[in-house]
Amino acid sequence: MPDPKFNDEAEDEDGSVNPIPPKPRLLIVGDVMRKKESSSVVARQSTEFSNKEPTINSYNLSRSAIAFIWLYHGLIPKLIFQHATELELVNKGPLLVSAETTLVLAGIGEVLIGIGVLIFWRQVWPVYLSLVGFIGLLVASVAIAPGHAVHAFNPVTLTVSAILFCLIQISSRRESVPLAD
Repeated sequence: MPDPKFNDEAEDEDGSVNPIPPKPRLLIVGDVMRKKESSSVVARQSTEFSNKEPTINSYNLSRSAIAFIWLYHGLIPKLIFQHATELELVNKGPLLVSAETTLVLAGIGEVLIGIGVLIFWRQVWPVYLSLVGFIGLLVASVAIAPGHAVHAFNPVTLTVSAILFCLIQISSRRESVPLAD
């Protein structure tokens, strides 16, 4: 006897059993549906997803990733270990104080942004600040040390990923999260 959970037969509107369910149709802008039944099915499918509660994956995970990136890169290679690559990058850029002091200040700044992303969870300004910061870091790292862009784990892939997390955060916020007062 077949397991009812794995029934791969679908019932048509007229009550007959169709062994292969119809493929869902995509709603494309400007697409005119000729059949009334088709348009109602497509309309029902397109509103199904828009009426859902905010998804944990798109909002919380992207926000957590942004905070993690700032906190990790502020703490580990800058404040705790003062990695040689970080010092090399700082030395290649314009310095107002020593490379070690600049590295500590950069680490403190990154940690503060990461904490801000977490504390002001429902506000969008930390994400926009992060977006501007990540874009600035991407431009600076490629301008200062273009050779690092070809390394296995490099500033380009990390920073572009962080920028994409910011964009996911902004777009998921617009779709599902009420704005803070």
